[in-house]
Amino acid sequence: MPKISNHFCYKTKAVRKDHLAARIVSKIHLWLPDSLESAIFRGFYPCIYTHDLSPRDFYPNYLETYVQRDVHQLNAVHNLIQFRNFVRLCAGRIGQPVNYQTLASDAGISPVTAKTWLVLLEASHICFLLPPYFKNFSKRISKTPKLFFYDVGFAANLLGITAASDLHSHFARGNLFENLIVAEMVKQQFQSGWQAELYYWQKSNGREIDLLTEKNGQYTIAEIKSASTLNNSFFDNLSYFQKQLDDPGYARPFLIYGGTECQERSAASVRGWYDVQGIF
Repeated sequence: MPKISNHFCYKTKAVRKDHLAARIVSKIHLWLPDSLESAIFRGFYPCIYTHDLSPRDFYPNYLETYVQRDVHQLNAVHNLIQFRNFVRLCAGRIGQPVNYQTLASDAGISPVTAKTWLVLLEASHICFLLPPYFKNFSKRISKTPKLFFYDVGFAANLLGITAASDLHSHFARGNLFENLIVAEMVKQQFQSGWQAELYYWQKSNGREIDLLTEKNGQYTIAEIKSASTLNNSFFDNLSYFQKQLDDPGYARPFLIYGGTECQERSAASVRGWYDVQGIF
């Protein structure tokens, strides 16, 4: 486990503060991106908005500063080129259960090193892990946490996205959208001071709930879809999960999608991508 210097600890606190401030930025009307694609491309670092910086310039400079000034101080990282590649490979796995073997193989490092470097990314608030939920359900479910970035714009840049329009057809659009929503929920937790446990739920048959909390047997569950128009199939996993409960009334289901219209349906409360305050 790498030792983290006092300077690095101070820096990561500042980074976390910057991410918390992103919650404020996202609610200032004049700074709110005019489209979902723009929100993903630009991300929510406040200085991008306050100084009108280009994400194409800001994020590569941020990565280089992070690697050269912070990571370089850690004895556990000897090959900075491999580490940069590792961070990019992590971006390609957002919204997916972490597989240290394949991640290590692709990065040309050992699984032990992959775990150490991911711990470093967590400690510096670049990435976070979303644990699986399996209480009182079949054991044939995923027990591996999913990987997300605190800032979706940084992840998009690491994936080589150079314009908001790239996201209309990009292979990672769905994963980036899920990252946007999950990270937003985490930021809301930080801002409110209420540290509810957030989970995902996934069975071996492919049924999945993207985001879940549980308190005293009451569940709040959310399905996250990047499409801008609704489809009845979007509600299937929410309905399936509720059927696993003794009483479907024990769950508050939400569908968060890439559109802008909010509505109440019998299957779930529907929220547009920019209006997710107060779900969890």
